[in-house]
Amino acid sequence: MHRELIHNVALRVDDTDDPDKFCVLGHGELHLSILIENMRREGYELGVSRQEVIIREVGGIKQGTVMEKLGERGGDLQDMVSDGAGRVRLDFIMPSKGLIGFRTEFFTATQDNELIYHIFDHYGPLKSGEYGQRNNVVLISNDTGKSLSFALFNLQERGRMLISPDDKVYEECVVGIHSKSNDLVVNSLKAKQLTNIRAAGSDEIFC
Repeated sequence: MHRELIHNVALRVDDTDDPDKFCVLGHGELHLSILIENMRREGYELGVSRQEVIIREVGGIKQGTVMEKLGERGGDLQDMVSDGAGRVRLDFIMPSKGLIGFRTEFFTATQDNELIYHIFDHYGPLKSGEYGQRNNVVLISNDTGKSLSFALFNLQERGRMLISPDDKVYEECVVGIHSKSNDLVVNSLKAKQLTNIRAAGSDEIFC
């Protein structure tokens, strides 16, 4: 599991009291399903417990992913009602500018299992702060051409790729999400160098 962390940058593995058990944290069901399938194909035998949602406690209040993201965009929770069947309705008051670009984040966080609906309520005092800004740093192409599988294979360690081999890219094109905290210019057109040429010293004849 710890070797998987070298290239699977979105994964987190915590040890438990039992040396045969790990607490694995990932980005949703699909992410963990891919990990489990890869381990199965590599010949590992494993048991998987029921998945749990990661709950974060802020100021004594337990928050899920949706509440956290809405809070970051200036949302104030007004009401929380459960229908008794496992679904919860959350009512928020938030600035209109906080909703810009949020729909995609919302469906990603909930795996398309929830609904979002909004209407204009009232004009209020302008809230300071910028909402909906880009949180992820990116990998940027340094040239124009067709991407190569050799280059993309080596760039996988830097982050999550957004393009495939033979995709056309241009200079300053975003080709991936960087795993570090800064934008990075990369070469997605780099080809494998030929190495089947003998060195000059190998032809020397010794008497």
